[in-house]
Amino acid sequence: MARHLALLALLAALPLQACDDAPVKIGYLASLSGRGADLGEAGRNGVMLAVEAHNASGRAPRVDLLIGDDRHDEAEARKAARELASAGAVAIVGPITSQMANALVPVAEETRTVLISPTVSSYAFVGKDDHFFRINNSTKEYALAYADFHFGRKGVRRVALTYDARNAVFSESWASLFRGRFEELGGRVLRTVAFGAAGEIDFGALVRALLQKEPDGAAPDAVVIVATSLDAARIAQQVRKENAAIILAAAEWAAPDQLVQLAGRGADGLLSIESYDRFDASPRYAAFRQRYAERFRAEPNYVSVSAFDAAQVILAALAGRKDASQPLKEAILALRVFEGLQQRIEFDAFGDTRRRMAHVVVTQGAIRASGD
Repeated sequence: MARHLALLALLAALPLQACDDAPVKIGYLASLSGRGADLGEAGRNGVMLAVEAHNASGRAPRVDLLIGDDRHDEAEARKAARELASAGAVAIVGPITSQMANALVPVAEETRTVLISPTVSSYAFVGKDDHFFRINNSTKEYALAYADFHFGRKGVRRVALTYDARNAVFSESWASLFRGRFEELGGRVLRTVAFGAAGEIDFGALVRALLQKEPDGAAPDAVVIVATSLDAARIAQQVRKENAAIILAAAEWAAPDQLVQLAGRGADGLLSIESYDRFDASPRYAAFRQRYAERFRAEPNYVSVSAFDAAQVILAALAGRKDASQPLKEAILALRVFEGLQQRIEFDAFGDTRRRMAHVVVTQGAIRASGD
């Protein structure tokens, strides 16, 4: 098989009568090498657990999982998606970033393959009648929630904003929506600084540009970062060197777990919003968390949970089809409502949905629920 794909034979604990049935193939496609690999691996782990549990239950249809690596490169992503479709995948969980989705949605239309992203949120994909489904909120919901929280509950009035231009489909939309809402509330975005488009990044210079005072003497109360966990960690560390007291916030893309591991105490005080409840004590989530930790020697994160949910949508739609000839897109839209790990997933006519959000803060190197 082509170098992008690996077939996982997830057939443990199958009843003997199922062995005569040809398995249905589904795919997973994300960045598993290079930039963003940590999130790609977390998503892969969530999908693997969903498929393994489904096969172990003996429920039909039996499922094989094909895994592709987009290497966070648009050409590689398109190639891998076509290979997954050619290999027989009826649906693909992925991608993780909006930039990759921009490359993959046309391929999903071309091959008529359902594409369900656990995390993509760019508003550019909202309200489109295509084969692309999203488990996540859109940038509009997130950016407005950040603006409302910082202006209303944290008392922030002046913000410096920075974003990664290498995922512009997401980050530019997020920055624009945040700025519009924050200024509508009466706040002031002193400056917006993009980074990454020109290659090598001088994070020290970037942070000094963010923190400089305006001619009228105004200085930012907070720095808002729209970036990966790695880059957000570097920025947070540089900010703390310059100003230990300023409020730090990282958009949901940063994934606080990885950010804290990378930034250490440099992330203390940083605020973020997550699309899952890491403090969920329900038996169902506790069982998932235990299986995840035992299998992967790590804690699940928002990508793991959302990818598990995306796989559950596909598995439920496969089981709920009228017959094998019914297109999977039609089956998903006919069912509309699915039971996720922590919350219900309800798609509209365009395959868009909403997720509950939780505010968290980093305190002494640990992620805690924000008490604000």
